[in-house]
Amino acid sequence: MKITSVKAKNLLSFEDFEIEFGEGNVVIIFGPNNVGKTNLFRILKLLKNIINEKMTIQELELYLHDKQKKSMSIEIGVEFDNLDKNLISRFLKVFFKLYAPNLVKTCSNMNINIIDVIIDYFSSGSYIWECSQLNCHKPHFLVQLNNLEKDIEEIKSYLKEKGYSTMIPDLIDHSRILQELDRNVEVISAINELKNIITSTINSIIDAYEKGGKIFFTTLIEGRNSAILIKKDGNCEEFNTTIGNNIEKYGGYFKRLKMEYVFLKLFIVLIALKKLTTNNMTISLKKVVEYSKENPWDDEILEDLKYIAEFFGYEITDMKDISLNDILLKIYENGLIFYEDYLPNKGKVSIPDGMIVDLLASIENSTENSKMKSKILELFKNSTVNSMQLGLLTDDWVSSYLFFLKNNADIKLRKKFLKIKEMFEFMFNGGKLSFDVILDDNKPDIVIYSEEIEVPLNMAGLGVKKILEILTLIYGYDSKVVLLDAPFIQLYQKYQKRFSKIFRDIKNIESQTIIILHSLHFIDEKITSDIFRFYRPKKVHEICSHRKYNKKT
Repeated sequence: MKITSVKAKNLLSFEDFEIEFGEGNVVIIFGPNNVGKTNLFRILKLLKNIINEKMTIQELELYLHDKQKKSMSIEIGVEFDNLDKNLISRFLKVFFKLYAPNLVKTCSNMNINIIDVIIDYFSSGSYIWECSQLNCHKPHFLVQLNNLEKDIEEIKSYLKEKGYSTMIPDLIDHSRILQELDRNVEVISAINELKNIITSTINSIIDAYEKGGKIFFTTLIEGRNSAILIKKDGNCEEFNTTIGNNIEKYGGYFKRLKMEYVFLKLFIVLIALKKLTTNNMTISLKKVVEYSKENPWDDEILEDLKYIAEFFGYEITDMKDISLNDILLKIYENGLIFYEDYLPNKGKVSIPDGMIVDLLASIENSTENSKMKSKILELFKNSTVNSMQLGLLTDDWVSSYLFFLKNNADIKLRKKFLKIKEMFEFMFNGGKLSFDVILDDNKPDIVIYSEEIEVPLNMAGLGVKKILEILTLIYGYDSKVVLLDAPFIQLYQKYQKRFSKIFRDIKNIESQTIIILHSLHFIDEKITSDIFRFYRPKKVHEICSHRKYNKKT
């Protein structure tokens, strides 16, 4: 996940605040104290706490900018990466198997992967939360269907070339079907009905698009018949499709119809979105049980459900009904890392066969540790996979996580550990100081060493620990938004400058990093990132403002 914009109304120091970030993975925000920099992070954290239901109405009132106005809102624009899309894809695969198996079959016959098509439409959108004195909506997700708009523009161009202002049934050829079926009256009637449904649906959405200009899909379904919206003059209006609920009965005819692929794709997407809204975008556990009884050979659905359950932090046996909105909100909740209070989920490290010897060698010899070594070997021998799972329970997140990276079966994760170590050595004069992670008293621990010294991390300077923690957050994760509030304030200026050099080369930084600073010491002219200056306006009654930083000024 990557944040692209933040909007907030009547919250903290923001009366009506908006900021948009660029394409880079590094965002720098600087300015003096008391101009709203940290409030930006508080807005992001507020939405997270609202999602996980940690905020009460009484606590929310403390966030009001104007106490007389009892309304407030947050809108966070995001782009999803491949990890996020994989999770959404698994949800959709399960959903359509349960609620639209004939649609899946129809798409398969036409060589259309409906999941991939839908995922392309869900590449970006906005988390929205609105609250007033009368009503507080649960946060929901609004997908701007940019690809759908591109398809509509392509269809409009095609119609213009053909000399039509709207799509007509004759643009869909079915002469071959009629020849094959000897002009069967019932078939002709069904095909003409299908052609009319396709053309009327496409014309309806084109007409709505031309009047509005933007098309959205919202996961807020309370009180709505449809979650497909057209934005007009800043307001969203519902688009009521003409698609019938039993469209699958025409499945056998779709493949034989000769029409432009863009027509077919647009129509299929609208059917799929309609299926989502009709079934409340929710996977019912009862429906899963029914499906499993009828399709006991389908192991893939269980794998997908297990993956979804693990993302939520529970076993598949504890799984409950889950909606698309739940998935999307959880992506946001899990995607933010606030450095000042970061506590990662307690996980397990998977140790491959080739590293078991090194692991055991790192445990000092003693009667107690010998028993532990024997237990580890026994666990490894009895493992049904090519690696062993060890639970990590430690008070120090950085040692636990670095141990996880170093000893993981996934080579990509082990490379992250090596990258963190490389950057740590760069920070301290090209290798004069380094670190390693070991097991000490059966717990992961970090050792800082050079040619002269070797000490545990808790005996090193505070700056050393801070540098290692920041590097771990920057390089140790994928698909995260790392939020660093004044992270370099306790570091000497030369280390701030070295951090700025690290951020010049952002290709190895796979998570978005947003940094709050109080001064220009960190900012380097060669940093290719978004830089924003928050400043105090001249008029006292105005709220704090911001602007894109111009390096020439």
